[in-house]
Amino acid sequence: MKLNELALSERTHIEDLPQFFRDLSDRGVSIQQTVLKARAEPNAVKTMRRFTVPEMAEFMGMTRINLHKALEEFPGGFGEHEGKARTYSVAEFDEIRRFFRNKRNRSKRYEVGRPEGGAGKVISVANFKGGAAKTTHAIHLAQYLALRGYRVLAIDMDSQASLTSMFGHTPDQDFFDDFEAKEFQTIYPVVATAVADAMDVVRESHISGLDLIPCNADLHRTEFELPAMQMQNPGMRFYGILDEALRVARQEYDVIVIDCPPALNYVTINAIFASDGLFIPVPPHMIDFASTCRFLAMLADVLEVIGRQDQREKSLDFVRLFVSRFDPGDRNQAMIIKMLAQHFGEVLLPAGMVRTTMLDYAGAWIETLYEIADPPTRKTYKRARESMDELNSAMEQVIRTSWEPATTVAAA
Repeated sequence: MKLNELALSERTHIEDLPQFFRDLSDRGVSIQQTVLKARAEPNAVKTMRRFTVPEMAEFMGMTRINLHKALEEFPGGFGEHEGKARTYSVAEFDEIRRFFRNKRNRSKRYEVGRPEGGAGKVISVANFKGGAAKTTHAIHLAQYLALRGYRVLAIDMDSQASLTSMFGHTPDQDFFDDFEAKEFQTIYPVVATAVADAMDVVRESHISGLDLIPCNADLHRTEFELPAMQMQNPGMRFYGILDEALRVARQEYDVIVIDCPPALNYVTINAIFASDGLFIPVPPHMIDFASTCRFLAMLADVLEVIGRQDQREKSLDFVRLFVSRFDPGDRNQAMIIKMLAQHFGEVLLPAGMVRTTMLDYAGAWIETLYEIADPPTRKTYKRARESMDELNSAMEQVIRTSWEPATTVAAA
């Protein structure tokens, strides 16, 4: 089929422009629903695949042999045979992990999650450059941490709602906020100050240990509403709304992962002021790198202005840049990555996100690398998973280190 055969009409003048765009949006939603239905049959609900013992051993930090031996002690009758392999659901995975944690001789070795008495960490993945793979990594990081045994909350704060879609939802049809009836389902009423506790809009996901606060297109309204509210109430801290709303969530979850919009707007500023740490994806292209530099400079300006008005400074446990969507065989990209490493030092993570056709394949079916049950090419999938796991492991280590006694980092 030729592309021009898909044209809506031959006319060149559109009179009812709002209706025209609504029609295009409805067509797009129809495609998304078709894909979700095809992948979710027969239950029409997105589910997580099952995991083999070798995969479980990898996430638990055990050898396959040791886990096989340990499973002989496990009292539950979990697992199902799929061909020659025995597989386990994520919920069963968690039960097995809890069992081994409670055994005295293994409790420390397989301990994950925040230390006793510590609060959950809020992590934002942010950059105002579109296409930097913010959502791709936010969802992979959240799933990885959940599979490792952490209690995780993912928050979609981009009105495009891509993260919400990755959880198997059609955002503008599945969720609705009724301000008159005070029935809320997304992050929008939280930022709009109609919901004081973010836990009121948390919903379980298809992955045990990972919950979601969804988003839809309504969130874009806050860019007009928050300035108006600030003018009506000069004492309002518009940038601290989310921080206040996450007080209870910090005790309920080990890690809260926020997917920010590709802009330094009111929503992103709220996310950053609620955050303990910041991960910034940097594609290895000079125009993308220049955009990231402007993002950092603008962020510095915003923090200075708010700091003068609020008379208190925002602090973070860490800020880390990571290279996203890079081609290991591209010499130009290798040169840029080398320069990044030389100039940013330890602020740049040692691992990055490789550009791979497997991510494109997963995205086409609204899945992640952790959800793919039967990849078209095992070798390509293995390389993609190894790269993603290496990056997520580096991020996990940064997060775990942030629970240790703080040391002040001076500006260069």
